Amino acid sequence: ANQDMSTSDALHVARQVDPSGIRSIGVITKIDIMDSGTDAAKMLRGEEIPLRLGYCGVKMRSQQDIIDNKPVKVAIEEEKAFFENHRLYSKLPPGLMGTSVLIDKLTQVLFKHIRRFLPEIKREINEKRRCVQDRLDELGTGVPVEETEQVQVMWTMVTDYCDMFKNTIRGKYDRKLQRYMANVPKETTLAGGARVRGIMNDFLSDFMDTNITEEMSDEDIDRAIRMHEGDPLPGFPSP
Repeated sequence: ANQDMSTSDALHVARQVDPSGIRSIGVITKIDIMDSGTDAAKMLRGEEIPLRLGYCGVKMRSQQDIIDNKPVKVAIEEEKAFFENHRLYSKLPPGLMGTSVLIDKLTQVLFKHIRRFLPEIKREINEKRRCVQDRLDELGTGVPVEETEQVQVMWTMVTDYCDMFKNTIRGKYDRKLQRYMANVPKETTLAGGARVRGIMNDFLSDFMDTNITEEMSDEDIDRAIRMHEGDPLPGFPSP
């Protein structure tokens, strides 16, 4: 305990890191060895430098007590007897002195902070877990060792690619495709089915000025029709 609270380094640091005072509790130690004629009554009542969570005075074990390995339980009982029999401290309101009181205050402050910030912490953890799980789903399972399983994986990959390709042309929503496109740099050119159509139109334009059947004889044309006419439907004869 220091008679001049204004010079306390701990209070200056507390004001810097906790300006609102919602996490600062004043603990007055060595209250039993203050100079004769002085006491910490005003400090405990918060009359000198007030704190939102108040102060608590404790009587710590002396160096000789530590050397003698005095049990903490015995030291707490002696501390309680000291405050109860003191001429000034015994007249102060309860809740200002004793290690047990300090433990209760710290527990309440810790509980309030946990209750306040726990929902936000849980939300952040769930968000990170979901992101990691989505990434694991994108990576899929590990590469199999058996040859038959490797073939199955290849078939699955080919099938997925074909599905993505068809969905791209049709403009159909595909979750796997959307995940893939999210990692592709954005372009100003056409994509999907519009891009495929543009390529086909460009390819067709190269043959617009040329008659495809110009160098084919009638026999070649008749043979091509017969080879590609397919199975006729009843009532719909092929030409």
